[in-house]
Amino acid sequence: MNQHELIRELDTAVSALIIDLQEKRLLDKTLIVITTEFGRPPEFDSAGGRGHQGRAFSCVLAGGGLNHCGAYGETDELSKKIVSDPVSVPDFFATICASVGIDYGKYLYDGDRPVPVTDNGKPIAKLFG
Repeated sequence: MNQHELIRELDTAVSALIIDLQEKRLLDKTLIVITTEFGRPPEFDSAGGRGHQGRAFSCVLAGGGLNHCGAYGETDELSKKIVSDPVSVPDFFATICASVGIDYGKYLYDGDRPVPVTDNGKPIAKLFG
């Protein structure tokens, strides 16, 4: 199965989930998160594959009381450099936490060592406005 077929299946499944949650009035209480830890560059490497790209990648957030619709942030034409509205990983996780009511500023403890839940991230305010 190639990636285009997999993306089509994912799109169909996520669309159906969003519609179902909307019809049951649960979408504002449910946050759908689709993400990865890296992107892929547009070109092939010497082995014929596509390597890892950690500077820019896509994530999807839907529901959870977020008011923003559509894309947030922008990359260059090769999806390698962030052009506008960069989001750090801590801010992304703080946004998830804020959306579902978790205190994103909280610290957990490993013995006496404080560990921040989101590495001191801040929610992306524009997604809630």
